[in-house]
Amino acid sequence: MKNTKPKLTVYILQPSKREGVDYELIEESSGALVEVYDSSILGFAWTKAEALSEAKMLLHGFAKHGQPCELRIRKRDGTFGLGRTYPRGADPRRSKG
Repeated sequence: MKNTKPKLTVYILQPSKREGVDYELIEESSGALVEVYDSSILGFAWTKAEALSEAKMLLHGFAKHGQPCELRIRKRDGTFGLGRTYPRGADPRRSKG
């Protein structure tokens, strides 16, 4: 039997449209809500940097348990910023183009 790598799971950190929730982390393929970063937890609004830091810690945990994942950050205007892959070895190889 071949030793296959687990499939890369893509997560999106995006500003939330729901009241009281600043940011949310969703799984791209299923649209499932994974984590919510809401104001009531801290007592004040989450910044993008704080939500990103928490999401990175969560995805590092997934990667340690053998699930490679990618974090994509959606901006308020709907476009995507740079993506991050955990662990780095799960990055797709560059092809001669």
